[in-house]
Amino acid sequence: MVAKRVFIASIAPLFESQVYGGSQAILRSIAVGLAERGATVDVVCSRRPENEDGFRWHERAVVHPLLHLTGAFPDPYEVPPGNIARSAREIAPLIDAADVVYLHADIFHLRRLIPEKTPIIRSFHDFSFETALISAFGYPADLTIVPSRYLGRVINATVGISNMRDIEPVVVVPNGIDTEKFAVAKLISPKPNNSLRMLYPHRPDERKGIFECLDLVRSLRDERPELAVELVVPRHIDADRLPDLRQIHASIESRMRELEVQDSIEYVPWQTSDRMPEFYRSGDITLCLGNAIEAFGLGPYESIASGTPAVVSRVGAYRDFPSHPAIEMIEPGDHPAAISAVLKRFDEGFSPATMPALPAEFDERLMIERYVDILLNPDDAIERYRSDSAARIGSNQVMLAPWCHLMKDGVYDDYHYGVRELPQLAEFLSGEDTSMSFSPTELRERGLSQEEIAVATDQSVLVPRFNGPTLA
Repeated sequence: MVAKRVFIASIAPLFESQVYGGSQAILRSIAVGLAERGATVDVVCSRRPENEDGFRWHERAVVHPLLHLTGAFPDPYEVPPGNIARSAREIAPLIDAADVVYLHADIFHLRRLIPEKTPIIRSFHDFSFETALISAFGYPADLTIVPSRYLGRVINATVGISNMRDIEPVVVVPNGIDTEKFAVAKLISPKPNNSLRMLYPHRPDERKGIFECLDLVRSLRDERPELAVELVVPRHIDADRLPDLRQIHASIESRMRELEVQDSIEYVPWQTSDRMPEFYRSGDITLCLGNAIEAFGLGPYESIASGTPAVVSRVGAYRDFPSHPAIEMIEPGDHPAAISAVLKRFDEGFSPATMPALPAEFDERLMIERYVDILLNPDDAIERYRSDSAARIGSNQVMLAPWCHLMKDGVYDDYHYGVRELPQLAEFLSGEDTSMSFSPTELRERGLSQEEIAVATDQSVLVPRFNGPTLA
């Protein structure tokens, strides 16, 4: 059956032009792509004063703000119970009319509304927040889409080997960039050679590296007093609405005063998706620091597509970033390396006009094509990828968890947000392909004590062997 009516659920609020982050921009592209292929698309999302009348992204793609939830994370369902009942009543007719249900970033707890035979396709765009973890471990789907091999491997290495349920096919569809839109930003004039304008294109979050960026401004000013150093920070769309965001902005301003860098920080409004190329064009370097566990991370991709190089922490899906001359990769928390990377890039200079293009797999058109193929032909897609998801554990062998990587001083664990002290394992892995699996006997024969193997296993640094995800 070719699905002609697609129901899409987003617990996050959606807006006609503004976006909270990359995940919402991706959702809009998918919905419009489906509509352009002739599908009727009903998108439900959380209601906010800014979107309560609903709107259209396309003649056949309508956004209905019918979820009476908080419209904010991490507690979208922390509302009076009557709100949840009302949400269920209002969205039920749209679900009943759908040929396929797509749960964007999941956490859709109203699954009992979905008819038994309606295919459920979902996606995850993070795997660190409680809402995503509960969805993955607690709720089944017919097929799960993830934006990176990293996130697919994490799900297979956790949900897939948990024995909690039979895991559905996990398919990788890399997030896509509208390369034509961002390429226009490459046509820029040279900047003054005594200024350094750095960009922070993220929500205000300690794990996204905002305080590291402030420290970096101070260090660069001390090391190069002749440079006019600037850091551009978008003020979050909910900075004045949500207490947590008010607090983080207050902490940022306090840290600015402590470092005496207020005059080097420029606040700009939260950027709409159509303004992002201009935002990246305005800078010399984009900073993607911190230790947030990125499931994909659009920032570096959009930045270099616009002709602006980036300095990126080797965390999460950033580790899978293809080698590119515009990317300076550093270990998380390595402040001296961040200083060196920024100054190296600044001193060498870079011509945006000659910057190599992103690999074709990150083109937005290909991403839309893959999503549309799955959502308009869900039964075929489920059958096609089912065999790739069988038998997660093939033996008693173990392997390095996908959320870990080898550093000079040990094994870095994304979910520990730091280095694990496992010297024997680090020494062993230094000479091995870290994607390989090993038996406990082999590990002992190669110098690892039973105690260190047990610690690494208890800390989920070593996990049972699992299959990797499929690339759509």
